[in-house]
Amino acid sequence: MEQRVENLEKNMETLASGQKKILNQLSQMSNRFNARVDLLASHPIHEAAKNLGNTRLGRIAHFLKAGKYAERVGVGVPIYLAAEVLELAGNAARDNKKTRVVPRDI
Repeated sequence: MEQRVENLEKNMETLASGQKKILNQLSQMSNRFNARVDLLASHPIHEAAKNLGNTRLGRIAHFLKAGKYAERVGVGVPIYLAAEVLELAGNAARDNKKTRVVPRDI
């Protein structure tokens, strides 16, 4: 009986040490993840990317597909098209010495 108790205690100790190792690894992974999130958060977002977030790209894709301009329309096409339009509109706004793009610029 005493031998069983000793074996159980040893098993509990090995389990506890294994759990400690796993918890250490998890905390290290968490620290790495948080550092990466901080790194991503510290980078500024380009103004064109912010403006592109408000654009309804699904609508553009729908019109491209419905217009029968091609048999197939890739996923990146509406994104590229919207970015080009926004870039040209931004250039037009800058030419008019404005910092905000208005419908007239588009």
